[in-house]
Amino acid sequence: MSAVPESSQQAFDEGRIGAFEFGIDNVNRIAFVDAMRQVRNQIVHEGGEANTLRPFDEIDLFDGELGYLDKWFSEKYPEYACGDGMGAEVSVSAKLLERNTNSAIELIGWLAGELRKRELAVAKNSTSADH
Repeated sequence: MSAVPESSQQAFDEGRIGAFEFGIDNVNRIAFVDAMRQVRNQIVHEGGEANTLRPFDEIDLFDGELGYLDKWFSEKYPEYACGDGMGAEVSVSAKLLERNTNSAIELIGWLAGELRKRELAVAKNSTSADH
């Protein structure tokens, strides 16, 4: 599992990406981002396996499948997991891809509007200061 630096996860949980504050009213606009980041990381770093083997020193032979499989991804993101147990794979359906693409387009459109408002406010303040 790829660990997220605490500061990055905390920023995301608080509705921030970088220095841009989304605020509590807009946190739903970025909710899809973390899931897609985790999906990408699972594909790239774990070869698309939804359930990975636990480190050798963490294996518990008496706990069945949970004793040797780390199922954090398939439990947290079941809509992105196909199959069960050792054979479970990360899968992004056409429906999920379309939903996330639409969410990204909506986010970019909203961000563009917010950035334009800020740009105009700075230009207005700059012009006011010059007079």
